[in-house]
Amino acid sequence: MKLLKWILIAVGGVVVLFAGALAFIAATFDPNQYKGQIADLVKEKTQRTLSIEGDIRLTLFPKLGVQLGKTRLSEFRSDQEFAGLDQMRVSLALLPLLSKQVVVDQIQLNGLRVNLVKHRDGRTNLADLLGVEEVSTPAPAVTQPSAAAAPIEFDIDGVKVRKAAVSWKDEAAGTEYTVSDFNLETGRVAPGVPVKFELAAAFTASVPKMEVKFQCAGNVTADLKKQTLSADLTARIDESNVTAKVDMTNFAAPFTRFDIAFDKLDVDRYLSPTEKRATSVKPASARQAEQPINFSPIKKLSLAGSLRIDHLVASNVKAQNVQMDVEARDGRLEVNSLSADLYQGSTKGTASVNANNNQLAIKQSLSGVSIGPLLRDALNQDLLDGRGNVALDVTTTGNTVSAIKKSLNGTVALSLKDGALKGINLAQSLRNAKAMFTGGTRDSEQAATAGEKTDFSELSASFLVREGVAHNDDLLAKSPFLRLTGAGDINIAKGSLNYLAKATAVATSTGQGGKDLADTRGLTLPVRASGPFTALKYKLEFGSAFSDSAKQQVEAKKEELKGKLKDQIKSRLQEATKPAGEAAPATGGGSPPSRPEDKLKEKLKKLF
Repeated sequence: MKLLKWILIAVGGVVVLFAGALAFIAATFDPNQYKGQIADLVKEKTQRTLSIEGDIRLTLFPKLGVQLGKTRLSEFRSDQEFAGLDQMRVSLALLPLLSKQVVVDQIQLNGLRVNLVKHRDGRTNLADLLGVEEVSTPAPAVTQPSAAAAPIEFDIDGVKVRKAAVSWKDEAAGTEYTVSDFNLETGRVAPGVPVKFELAAAFTASVPKMEVKFQCAGNVTADLKKQTLSADLTARIDESNVTAKVDMTNFAAPFTRFDIAFDKLDVDRYLSPTEKRATSVKPASARQAEQPINFSPIKKLSLAGSLRIDHLVASNVKAQNVQMDVEARDGRLEVNSLSADLYQGSTKGTASVNANNNQLAIKQSLSGVSIGPLLRDALNQDLLDGRGNVALDVTTTGNTVSAIKKSLNGTVALSLKDGALKGINLAQSLRNAKAMFTGGTRDSEQAATAGEKTDFSELSASFLVREGVAHNDDLLAKSPFLRLTGAGDINIAKGSLNYLAKATAVATSTGQGGKDLADTRGLTLPVRASGPFTALKYKLEFGSAFSDSAKQQVEAKKEELKGKLKDQIKSRLQEATKPAGEAAPATGGGSPPSRPEDKLKEKLKKLF
């Protein structure tokens, strides 16, 4: 017992002596005396200027720590700021260092800011710090740790980051991205221990123009040896609440599996507002070059998972209960089992993007959809109303929007009920045709008129799309008063129409123009629709209508004459074949033909 007592006394005495020595060093050693030498050394080694405006404070016991005040590091061979901070504090326990364990009490960073730039020549403004020199030098030999050397284990009690900001500028692409107001607080960070954290930040981008604010909290577990990471997160991004489960493996070429759910997501909020079209078309020389679509990030993706969105807005199209399964590998992004509710109906289908050849494919089946609101929201065009089904199966290639439109190929079919064609009243046009029968045969051209429409009880059409042009030749629209057929082309790439429709009056005495159309029953009026979607024009070809009507009347007269002729021939034949006793007495002085066939020939001569 005495031996143990003396051992404890000795150990205690050594600890006190050691603590006293550290306290003396901390009290007599002033690191601020060396700020000038530190700055000179940084200037010599990196050709950057280090300015330490605040004080440097050291603590040696019971924890080894350093606190740094306002500090600034310049760009390479420049006085412009590259990075800076307002305050940093790091402290770690001394005794665990003896067993090669780094136990950090806490890391605190306040006001950290970093400005990253990629120059036009492809070099970044931190290349020199990473060892990429102006003149290449042989890489130093890397000393491999001995097999017996045990790795240092890190155990951090917590990390606190306040008011941090990082910016990235690409001079060649003309883009800039910024993360600001970055605040992070974590619990214990150690191998095999789930890390609890809370994070908040703001993100801005120049192309596409975007501003996002988010908070995020959850648990993250990482195993650096096995190269695995798992996260269970909840976040709020602007007005959206998000839950996510993410698993990642193989950090060198990561594969990610995810399950993400949004309560609502407005994609348009993060895109540049659509510019209004100028009233006059600019000449080709004045138009800006179209920016290509960069598909290359897809080539780096390796992931699989599911995405659910309760309420979605994208390209002004509204959808609910969106669900999709996503898979990406080898440069292909596949969206399988895509389904959603939209515009009083639903849609199901698939979509894919192949970044290796810039090919896109879309296959969708819309059921019970109100087509009018969908067209108005998606295309800002009020051309058609009705509710029904649309089948879409198209493929395309290209790295710009115009190239994608020009190379569209596939099929489209639609079948609608109880709708209307917007911009023209064909019933009124047929009434006008009736009035013009006595006033001439001139054609009439008119622009699409807001408020005018042609009602139909059902409409069907199918389109064959080739090189951005959709051709149709089986349009059929019906109402109790009209029949509408047609054929023509829709130029998707140019956003224009060239279509010839034929409206035929089948009116009764009620309904849209029925009373006035009763007298024009059977009249067919050709209507040619042409021009850009934004300024469609309708040409009413009254001349063709009158010509067709005249042809119909001639044909009807011919049929009438044919009927009368047949009746006369039949009557003459019956008279010619009567028995001799029933023949009418001769009125002339000549002798009658002796044979029945002679009588028939004679009668036919008189007839013709």
